Amino acid sequence: MEVEIEAPLAPDGGWGWTALTASFIAGTILTGYVKGIGVLLVEWQLYFDIGAKEVAWIGMTIGCIYKTAGVMASSLSVRFGSRVVVIAGGIIMSVSLLVASFTSDIWHLNVTNVFSGIGISFGYTPSLTVIGYYFHKRLGFANGVAFSGSGLGLIVMPPLMQLLLNKYDWRSTMQIVGGLSLLVCLCGLLMRPTEREKFWMVKQTRERKRSMIAMSLSEQHKQTPNFSPISTTNTTPSDKTKSSRITNCLFSVIKTGGFHLICENTSLNYLCFAFMWAAFGSYSTTVFFNAKAVFDVGISPLKASYLVSAIGVGDLMSRMTHGIFLDRKWISPTTMYILFNFVAAATNLVNPFANSFVTLLACALVFGASNGPITSLQLMVIRGVLPPGDVSVGFGVLLFFNGFSLVAGVFIMGILFDATGNYDLSFAVAGGSFLFSGSLILVRKLYKMKLFKAVQKNGVSGTQQDDDVKSSDGLPDTAVENNNIFVVSDFKN
Repeated sequence: MEVEIEAPLAPDGGWGWTALTASFIAGTILTGYVKGIGVLLVEWQLYFDIGAKEVAWIGMTIGCIYKTAGVMASSLSVRFGSRVVVIAGGIIMSVSLLVASFTSDIWHLNVTNVFSGIGISFGYTPSLTVIGYYFHKRLGFANGVAFSGSGLGLIVMPPLMQLLLNKYDWRSTMQIVGGLSLLVCLCGLLMRPTEREKFWMVKQTRERKRSMIAMSLSEQHKQTPNFSPISTTNTTPSDKTKSSRITNCLFSVIKTGGFHLICENTSLNYLCFAFMWAAFGSYSTTVFFNAKAVFDVGISPLKASYLVSAIGVGDLMSRMTHGIFLDRKWISPTTMYILFNFVAAATNLVNPFANSFVTLLACALVFGASNGPITSLQLMVIRGVLPPGDVSVGFGVLLFFNGFSLVAGVFIMGILFDATGNYDLSFAVAGGSFLFSGSLILVRKLYKMKLFKAVQKNGVSGTQQDDDVKSSDGLPDTAVENNNIFVVSDFKN
């Protein structure tokens, strides 16, 4: 009989603060390039003498890839450790930007930006999930700081890239940013694996080996010859073997990517669907905020660029401070997520009525403050429905689906602008997506409250969940009805 060994507790400080700083810097550089690529799009459009639609594909490509490749990044970090994957991400990002600086055609940039997106995903995704191995009681604050790098990147990187473009050209700018990306490798070196991360890596490796042995035994069993004198099928053993191998291969790919969690965990399935709607409006609102100010209101491009920086200021301040409220238990991640979505929805719905720089500035600050912590809160909510060893992979699956939703949001808002001639309907649709996402999570929270009351009424006390996977709203998360008795699943630490 195998003895169950408890996972080591997160150190909650010490070297964790160094790793947190490294995560913050990596997020600033990597996501700053993604959100500041609009500066380069203008240069590329003029240099290659192409239309806005053609050059927009580059922005959409890197935005989609850096999200969807999160599945691969998470799976590799579980197998090889977060440090290795972050370092690999920094190298891929740097090399891809260096190669892109020597391109002579627009399609070359599309290809190199695919690799840039992969590098960003490899460097960014594990640098966020690794925080859960360093912090426990202060996880809310640490999570907020780690995600704040994205907000600072939105403030710093676009002006920096524009400054480089003014002094040099776009090729030299990409080479400098590529060199800057090597700092991500240094950040990765600082994320040394904790005993807690090593424990979950070993546990996941053992589970993979057990799964492979089980599949191998199943395949051998299916290959056992049937000595029945009457054969009712024409299927040969070799055909069965090939079919079994293909099935096992597909199953291995699905499990490596973490997609099996979607089938096994109904809570994660529901959350991914709800979170996709927030991703729909999040990136697209930021992308088109500047265009709305210029084309609909008539503000100068230079002045309109300050609005994007205002979004970054609100984003940064909110990411830095929201964790304090979570750590002090003043509000749960689920409730905060619902509130922020409703505020972001209201901001987008009011945006069409903002017809001056001052009113748009107010909308930008409020939108940045409400939209900024949403991805961080999504990770916090996911921690409540998955055991610690599956959080990294589960977050990668979420980013995968968010990537497609992100692209859909930008394209649909662009189509609505072409159809109406202004951004009023576009921002209204984006606001509706935030409202729908928050409403779905609100319905889930109310349903769980109903289940919890039923548990108390029947006098059945579910097994106490570990603090690491305690539901993000303080209620049992995996309660299921079994013969009128509610059972709460217990993930061992």
